[in-house]
Amino acid sequence: VWPTVVLAAGLQAVAGLAGAGGLMKFVTAPVNAGFLNGLGLILLSSQVGLFLELGGGELLPLPELGAAAALVAITAGFTQLLPKINPDLPASLLGIVAARQAAQAWHLPVRTLCDQAGAGVFSGGALQSLPHFVGVPETVAGSPLWSADTLQIVAPAAASIATISVFEILLSSKVLDDAAPPSSAPSP
Repeated sequence: VWPTVVLAAGLQAVAGLAGAGGLMKFVTAPVNAGFLNGLGLILLSSQVGLFLELGGGELLPLPELGAAAALVAITAGFTQLLPKINPDLPASLLGIVAARQAAQAWHLPVRTLCDQAGAGVFSGGALQSLPHFVGVPETVAGSPLWSADTLQIVAPAAASIATISVFEILLSSKVLDDAAPPSSAPSP
């Protein structure tokens, strides 16, 4: 994994220095809309599971479902109304904070990250179950780390990762540029 990540990062840097951002002028509005729709579907599908019983596939019991729906409404209300009142405030972030405060203040029966990931993940006040960085390996599949054999093994994956991430970053920048007021400067 290590050489793949390093090579992918190097390829991203090369793409940036080569001016790959200039290619975004060839991206049409339908392609950009498709990117946004796909991203929305991925986010929606990842959130639907939170309204289902863990492992059961059935809807949450009514009290939990109602509480979750109320928190969704609070967050959605903030993201829709706050920009009309003060567009300089981070509406989505404040909506999440308000929903959390409401859940805590009203003791709503909603799941937390500890419920989803397990209390052991957060024991000791830190994310202790995440893998620790143990150092750079000396070999990959029996070859020295930076040999031609290793690069031949990891180059296709690194090129794919770099290409996808560069396109995602550039499309996200285009979305932000298109959403920004005309008086603001575009992303570099």
